[in-house]
Amino acid sequence: MDEGKRRRRSALKEGARWLAKQQAKRRLAGPKTEAGKKISSQNSRKHGVTSRDVERRFDEGVDVPDWLFVLASHLREMADGEDPMDAHLIRKALIAAWRVTMAQDALDMEMATSLYPAVDLKKTLAGWTSDALHGVAGKGSATSTRKAEKLSYYAARFRSERDNAIRLLRQRSLSRSPP
Repeated sequence: MDEGKRRRRSALKEGARWLAKQQAKRRLAGPKTEAGKKISSQNSRKHGVTSRDVERRFDEGVDVPDWLFVLASHLREMADGEDPMDAHLIRKALIAAWRVTMAQDALDMEMATSLYPAVDLKKTLAGWTSDALHGVAGKGSATSTRKAEKLSYYAARFRSERDNAIRLLRQRSLSRSPP
């Protein structure tokens, strides 16, 4: 009987320890403030190149780079202001151009961190400080090489989208001009 009581007491103590541990984890886990929750909600986000957030930011004019406005004015010179198809092509070209630069920046950062992990990267107006690393074969881990390949694919895909939209806009412009 003594042995049974000892085992039960030990099991109860172990259960109480486990329960206390779980309660402590719940109290400590995760951010408490709204700002912290907003930041942690982006933890799984890698680069945002394919995110619809880019389109939303473009439509709202939030954090849009200045060079994009210059490109927009050049494209609008080719377009017919009344034609909705031209407006669609301009929007498509601008978003794709912005995504190309985002993919290239993310690729630069990935290459720099895989080659020089101790380097503190800083974003400048011209891009990441790792601009000299374009075209360098990934010497980091297999994961960073796969990320770099994926980002290169995105950059090429968006470059193609941008170029196709501009080509179609140019063709439409030439077909409207009088001979």
